[in-house]
Amino acid sequence: MGFPHIGPLNADNGTESGLAALEKAGALHYLVHFHFVAAGCLYAWVIAGPDPAPHRPSVPARLIVLGVAVVIHSIMSQLLYAGLFVAISLPAEQLRRGAELMYYGADITEMLLAFAMVSTWRPTRRNGSAIRHVLGQNRSPA
Repeated sequence: MGFPHIGPLNADNGTESGLAALEKAGALHYLVHFHFVAAGCLYAWVIAGPDPAPHRPSVPARLIVLGVAVVIHSIMSQLLYAGLFVAISLPAEQLRRGAELMYYGADITEMLLAFAMVSTWRPTRRNGSAIRHVLGQNRSPA
């Protein structure tokens, strides 16, 4: 069982699909790689790009999105390593090496993204009026 768009020869009509076709189509192969790199760069810019960006979610919200991405990358790489839901005509050892690269490489890059985001984060400070109100120190010094 595999994804219909990724896999070896299609048994129904003998046509190639997915990765097998990409391996033979040189320009398309590089275009797909460019797409992955461009999507990763755009994702990194949205998550940890320069502040202030208009209509950008808060840092905690972006950290949650980054955490979800970590979980998804981990699950996908473990499925690839185990060979589950994968119909790619490559030796098992190559699939495992690719899965290890995806697992550890994604962790490193996502940790760097999180570090870049929180190292430049300047949370808004409260003026302390709520604390002074609770303590009964509302009066200004005379």
